[in-house]
Amino acid sequence: MVKPKGVNIVGTPYLIIKYRKGGIVELEKGKTLARELMDSHGLKEFQLIISHGKRTVGYCNIRSKQIAISKHFIKGSYQESVKKVILHEIAHALDFYEYGNWGHGETFKALCKQLGTTGQSMENIGFELEKPQPKYTVYCPNHGVVGHRNRKTKGNYVCNKCHEKVTFKQNY
Repeated sequence: MVKPKGVNIVGTPYLIIKYRKGGIVELEKGKTLARELMDSHGLKEFQLIISHGKRTVGYCNIRSKQIAISKHFIKGSYQESVKKVILHEIAHALDFYEYGNWGHGETFKALCKQLGTTGQSMENIGFELEKPQPKYTVYCPNHGVVGHRNRKTKGNYVCNKCHEKVTFKQNY
């Protein structure tokens, strides 16, 4: 399929990760846990960012020395899961500083094993995927519901099947 010039195509699945082990973590406890783990692994110069991400649970930005964890993930997750994600992001930082690598390569996986977490990308570490309640539902006049979005950005949106203009309906 060829994307028409100047339009955004919608219709992709929208997923977040739901975690299962331990007790539910409050946001402040999650922040404290993250900071303690970062400091104990020599990342005191790294800034802890609490992001608003609903699909990305965490990331490590080497250039700006930041480790971010989603507030939505922390508030709805269990302590063991929050700890695993933080250690996963710490492993990214250590992999870069110790070996000059990034991504989910062999040195990263070895570091993850040392830290007690998994070296797999977050959607593959045994957690259940669950559909969240998106802010907008995207409708095509020919195909009905074709997607969901949390943000309604500027631009012309079309259906990825028929290229008709779609409309956004706010859910809440």
